[in-house]
Formats: sequence, C-alpha cells, structure tokens
Amino acid sequence: MTFTVANATTKPKAGYWQDPKGVDFYVAGNQANVTDFALYITVPGCGSYRIPHSAAIPIAQKKFSFTGAFYGNGTFDSVTTAHGTCGLDNYYVDWCVGYVSAGPGTGQLPGKMRLNLPHDRGKY
Repeated sequence: MTFTVANATTKPKAGYWQDPKGVDFYVAGNQANVTDFALYITVPGCGSYRIPHSAAIPIAQKKFSFTGAFYGNGTFDSVTTAHGTCGLDNYYVDWCVGYVSAGPGTGQLPGKMRLNLPHDRGKY
C-alpha cells in the first residue's frame, strides 16, 4: 500500500485515516504514533478479512514504518495527506489458506488515505 500526505510542516491530523480500497489507521491524539494500522484483503473461496498491525508505530520526521510478514511505511506530506506502501510477505492466515503474499500496493492520501491497491492483492 502506498499513501501520500501533503506538506506536513506540522504534525499530521489526529484521528481516523482511510483508503476506501483497503487500508486504514489512526493518528494518535498526541500525533506521535500511527495506531491500529490495518489492511483489508479478500481471499478467493475464503472471504474478506482485516489484517491488523496492533502495535503503535512511532512517527518520526513525518515518517512511520513497520516490518515483518505484514509490513508498511508512510510519509505525511501535510497535516491531511500521506503516501506509503504496505503488503504481506508469507503472512500466515490460519483461518483459511495458510500463507499469503500481496503487494506492495501504492496510493494517495488527501485527508483520508487514497491508496491504489490491486483488487486481488497478490497471490494466494
């Protein structure tokens, strides 16, 4: 997933950020962390699922990132826009198919995340 936030000379706006194509997160009230970052996927034959990153992700110099089987990063370009990427790399989906890889996708975030994620979100 990629997202863009516009010209952040100040901290990003606290609250809910969303991409209608399948990513959302919160900027904490203190504007120091991204919280509850999630990717939404559809697995053919299994259904649609929310993949959460539960740990708070620090925002430093208008950027955040996390690594692992579910990975992502972003840059706040302004108080209401951001850009970045996210994806899955052999992420274990125990409720259905085993391991899933997808992404990275790309997108834009004016006010809310406007990402350009592929609908199939990778291979299953």
